[in-house]
Amino acid sequence: YFQLKEVVEHFSVSTSYHVALATLRMIRTSCDCRRAIMLFSTTLDLKNDEGFFRALLVHNPGCLALASDAIRDREDIVMIAIREDGCALQWASCRLKAVQEVAMVAVRNDGLALEWVSESLRADRRVVMTAVHEDGSAIQWASEYLRGDFEIATVAVQNDEFSLEWVSEELRGNSTLVMFAIDIWT
Repeated sequence: YFQLKEVVEHFSVSTSYHVALATLRMIRTSCDCRRAIMLFSTTLDLKNDEGFFRALLVHNPGCLALASDAIRDREDIVMIAIREDGCALQWASCRLKAVQEVAMVAVRNDGLALEWVSESLRADRRVVMTAVHEDGSAIQWASEYLRGDFEIATVAVQNDEFSLEWVSEELRGNSTLVMFAIDIWT
């Protein structure tokens, strides 16, 4: 894998879009990828380049953070990133964070992406249930109402013993749920 130092050594003012993309595909850490994009951006207009981000996000979904607002509001492009890393949703537009289909793809990939969905979808039973199925600790990002849902809490506890900490106070006192947690994790 290329390191940023090697990217800088190969960079020149005449670097083409294709060379930049090929180099960025070889970079596996998002930190180095971000630095390289900033470097390439001095001579190439990458922040608004759809094709560039379509190709880049397959390998570096965190680079969505460097895209223009217009790119981050493109559902098709954001879907590429969240299929690789659900938490890349954090860099999507507010509009897309409120689209149920987008949220479902993100939380199916990584339940903790629930942190980045809109408030209204944190209260959506289907979205929250999908998230806690993937990662029980995602319940911490659910609406207060759904943190008090026995079925959701049970699934969360089944998938993460520590998720009992984030269920509603009422459910933390529910002997059935507490005994279920003890039984499953001992």
